[in-house]
Amino acid sequence: MPDDARLAAWDRIHGALARPPGWRVSPPKLHPEARRWHATAHDGRNLGRGKPHEAMEGVGATEVEAIEDLAGLLEARTGAVCSPS
Repeated sequence: MPDDARLAAWDRIHGALARPPGWRVSPPKLHPEARRWHATAHDGRNLGRGKPHEAMEGVGATEVEAIEDLAGLLEARTGAVCSPS
């Protein structure tokens, strides 16, 4: 996988994560049984006892596709478009 595509996808994720303060992204994981990559972001703020954290998950056939899918979800949530530099 080209490093440029991976770096551009991560730039987009970090740009999208800058909008909702307190959000964090986990490293993408390959789920071999489904042959799909999953990238997850969650609200890491302390919301208090018993309150669920909001989370979003991007899915794709490749690591980059999963990251781009997650970036799109985060951008839709915030209304921002974070283009790669």
